[in-house]
Amino acid sequence: MDIRLRPLQTLQDAKALARCVYEVYGLTFHRSYLYEPERTLQLNREGHLTSIMAMDGDVCVGHVALIRPYYEYSQAGTPVAGDSVREIGLMMVQPRLREQQLQGRLTAAALGWAREQPQLEGVTSRCVTHHTASQRQAQKVGAVPTAMFLGGVPFWVQYESARGPDARQPISTLSYFSTWRGLSPAEVYVPEMDSDLYHQIYARMEQSRDLRDPAAGPELGPASEVRVHFDPHKQQGRIHVLTAGPDVEQVVLQRYRWLMAGRIRHVTLMAPLSSAFTARAVSAWKGEGMIFGGVLPALHAGDCLLLQGLRLMTVDERYIEVIDPLGAAIKERCVEDWQFARDLPEPEVDFGGYASPSLTL
Repeated sequence: MDIRLRPLQTLQDAKALARCVYEVYGLTFHRSYLYEPERTLQLNREGHLTSIMAMDGDVCVGHVALIRPYYEYSQAGTPVAGDSVREIGLMMVQPRLREQQLQGRLTAAALGWAREQPQLEGVTSRCVTHHTASQRQAQKVGAVPTAMFLGGVPFWVQYESARGPDARQPISTLSYFSTWRGLSPAEVYVPEMDSDLYHQIYARMEQSRDLRDPAAGPELGPASEVRVHFDPHKQQGRIHVLTAGPDVEQVVLQRYRWLMAGRIRHVTLMAPLSSAFTARAVSAWKGEGMIFGGVLPALHAGDCLLLQGLRLMTVDERYIEVIDPLGAAIKERCVEDWQFARDLPEPEVDFGGYASPSLTL
């Protein structure tokens, strides 16, 4: 068997990929556009995806993609993420070939492509924590754990390795980051809460970051610009802060309360750490039940803070396996915050008082 790795380029390639997805997952894969060859080809041509295929003759037996983060939530020409990073994802391998280290070959090919792109500074990967194979792969390429999405994948989006009691658990993922040419220099305002972990993360990243005290930041600034997204099917919500100004604390709380009161099970907040206003608001956000997440490097306007809300979920930390000491510290803080947040009263919301053109489905 002579398996070749190459980019997806034609409609026939996209059709071969659709057949592979169907054979591996049936109709249960969580990105339905991979079943639509024309759409898959369009996303690759627009640069939102860069698909690497493993081909046995004209049969696709594996796939991985480099994904422009959150491209699907950009609107009116305003992206919610920068263009200097890509996320490795959409990995699949035919079951009969899973013992042939094909996943590692696909990951290496994707990283090789990324290193040849002059605009890219780094790659993130979301490694599942109910087994450790993807975490070991990330460590092999020198990636650093920077954040955890606690319970960030619904329990019904399962991998074949999820069996027994953990099959009813939401899946947590540990976000790793790797860079080969270094990130552009940037200022970072470190929140007082969890400052120990932020400093540990930046020490491991070894990047050009000027870590600053938020109290020394400006008192005046622009109005905040926020995008809100939610998925009724997955019961997930996202708050992307594109610009953080003096009003960011209340602007975010308004949207967070609205999402949580609407029975959204998992909310992620991403806000720029280049703003002192973000760092100053963390204590208020955590006081209403948001929990630590970590750092998402170079996501938008520099690095982004990650906080989460999941008081409507049940997470059993026994099913969260982390092999990196820093990753274990991030996990511990996430779980501690979540346990504290469960005892807080539910947020109140004025259902008639929230209307925003920044809301998207």
